[in-house]
Amino acid sequence: MALRPRVRTARDAACDASIGEDAYLTKVVKYIPAEVVAAYVAASRALEGATGQVPLETLLWVITAVLAALTPLWTLFAASEPGKPRPAFQAGAATAAFICWVFALGGPFEQLRWYRPVYGTLVLILATLVMPLAERAVLGPRGPRNQAPDQSGNRARNRAQA
Repeated sequence: MALRPRVRTARDAACDASIGEDAYLTKVVKYIPAEVVAAYVAASRALEGATGQVPLETLLWVITAVLAALTPLWTLFAASEPGKPRPAFQAGAATAAFICWVFALGGPFEQLRWYRPVYGTLVLILATLVMPLAERAVLGPRGPRNQAPDQSGNRARNRAQA
């Protein structure tokens, strides 16, 4: 059993007939790395309590960078299931979702002259709409090479290549 929810893509459904592809809204929710978001919230709140004692702006950037780097590693570890394809797209999507989420909150980006909170809102809306479309573009509607599995569960050979 995975430690975090795994996004069920068309590729997963094609590899295992017992599961179906997740609905759009379910995918959007599962792409959000809740554990990493919770770590960011806890760390940023701790820093707010230490205002004047630590270099707040620098530490916010460091925390954001470290958590962004850990997000794909955590997702690959926590969402992997034996016998299933690695959740590589989910790891990338979770990383992008985390960065968009921090940008929407402001976080260290508030230090930038050009940053406005409305930009964060717009990025979050765009990311929510684009993520499942990016999944289809990267993974295809039926996984690698858009091939359905044959009766035995193996991918049929592409006739165009034969």
